[in-house]
Amino acid sequence: MTPVAYAPGTDAALHAIADAVAAWLPAGFALAAAHASTEWAIPLADSLLVANAVASRQRDFIGGRWCAHRALAMVGSPVDALPAGVRGAPAWPAGTLGSITHDAGWCIAVAGHHHEMTGLGIDLCAADRAPALQPLGDLVLHPAERAQGLASRLPSAFCIKEAVVKAVSAGVDRYLDLQDIVIEWSADSFEAKVMGHGTRIHGRHAMTSAGVFALAICPSTA
Repeated sequence: MTPVAYAPGTDAALHAIADAVAAWLPAGFALAAAHASTEWAIPLADSLLVANAVASRQRDFIGGRWCAHRALAMVGSPVDALPAGVRGAPAWPAGTLGSITHDAGWCIAVAGHHHEMTGLGIDLCAADRAPALQPLGDLVLHPAERAQGLASRLPSAFCIKEAVVKAVSAGVDRYLDLQDIVIEWSADSFEAKVMGHGTRIHGRHAMTSAGVFALAICPSTA
């Protein structure tokens, strides 16, 4: 069973989402969840990365980093700092993979060891953000996806693609446009093709009354 840690005060909606993501994770991973806050204790080197950021960014960042450090500790890979790496993503310790997501004051991070994948990503999109995403359909969806009728499920498509970006970012030497990703999905799973990246990404997605969330895995080609 995936080890899971919750910060004090996490609500039932965050528990439900985190528990669902934890159930998808392969062996060797852990998950931690917390509400965004500057009150969580993280290494000074981490907090300095957002010392000049606006308050909301500081809360999200510190909450996410707290979760990341807890997840790393649970898999036996604690670190003194988790610096920014490629294109701002966390530089996870050698031999580990991880991902952080935060939205609507919720933060979740996963981390672990796995030799059969080269990356993974998680993403969360709160239900109240759905209306704001609708005007962005042309920036998110590939024409082939519009033909599949995915415009009616834009929040899910956006969430899946954000998770895919995180899963492949270490192996792509450029910023990805969401239209560079084409997804094929079923009710609770998906496969994705990324332009310029030869490996097909696969994963899981779900929707609750609180929002949508997704996990993307980039398998090893070895």
